[in-house]
Amino acid sequence: MSTNRRRFLRRGTVAAALALAGCTDRIGGAGGTPDSTERPNETERPVQTDTPTRATASAEETSWTELTPMPGPERTEVESVALDGELYVIGGYVPDGVTGDVAVYNPDDDAWRSAAALPQALHHVKAVAHRGRILVFGGYTEAEKSVATTYAYDPQSDSWEERARMPTGRGAPTAELVNGKAYVAGGYTKGGLGGGLRATLEIYDPRADKWSKGPDMPTARNHLTSGTVGGKLYVVGGREEFGEELSANEMYDPEANEWTELTPMTSERGGVNGGAMGGRVFVLGGEKPEGTQATVEAYDPESDSWEQYPDMPEGRHGLGVAAIDGQLYAVSGGPEPGKEYSSTLWRLAAE
Repeated sequence: MSTNRRRFLRRGTVAAALALAGCTDRIGGAGGTPDSTERPNETERPVQTDTPTRATASAEETSWTELTPMPGPERTEVESVALDGELYVIGGYVPDGVTGDVAVYNPDDDAWRSAAALPQALHHVKAVAHRGRILVFGGYTEAEKSVATTYAYDPQSDSWEERARMPTGRGAPTAELVNGKAYVAGGYTKGGLGGGLRATLEIYDPRADKWSKGPDMPTARNHLTSGTVGGKLYVVGGREEFGEELSANEMYDPEANEWTELTPMTSERGGVNGGAMGGRVFVLGGEKPEGTQATVEAYDPESDSWEQYPDMPEGRHGLGVAAIDGQLYAVSGGPEPGKEYSSTLWRLAAE
């Protein structure tokens, strides 16, 4: 491992270019590299191209815009994913408990609609999009018990089905799609299932509907985020416990089946969300005991450095993040640490 990939002080310039990519770049579960495989007996579906259209803007040329807020009760600890040009917001805490509701935002109309709810109410789930469907992994029930469920949503029938369960029940992991397989890393197991903090990496093959185990992350953590760039998985931030936030940045290479430690974030953050866009890994928000964070940073694997982008209008943790047509959306989340809620929807784009 080269020396520069262990340094903690390296940092990109604020004015580094933001490559605004098409919706095939993964943010918050948006996709990864499409593949031509499918689960047996699935109807053939169009596959999005893996060649995104790109426009370039510097960090100073981007800004946040407030859009129509999500309807219904305010939420936190949601997950979001982009599918077919729309933003799906899944589950989370609401003021009177936990919800499995799914809200769908159409950027063309700046309007929301409802989709079929999860089969059970869950918070702290993670999701990816694969061949026209959404796959949702893990999470916690209202009784704060970890689950190992894998649910698949079909927008054509507006319905969910259960698939093979994860080997390890957990909530607050991260998930990415790499070369047609879903990689679920980290998280926390609670509710009598044992295990606690996780460094676990488990790999789901949607075509075979089977799970396998990968090597553990170097750093066990939950409430983390990740992104896929160049067929590699980058896992960033998170925490061990509340008040023990991390800046760790680790890369998993599926071909080599090994992890590499990279330049950490410029600050320790848990309760983050983000993903890859334009060849960079974006990390938004977070929380510490002293408050929430509005920070937006992007990691460039080519230079092994971090770049600052415009802060969100307010601090958020437990938010949803997704990219659609080269624009970055941040939805819901807590404005204060703990169970605080919001329905806000913001978009980061070139001015």
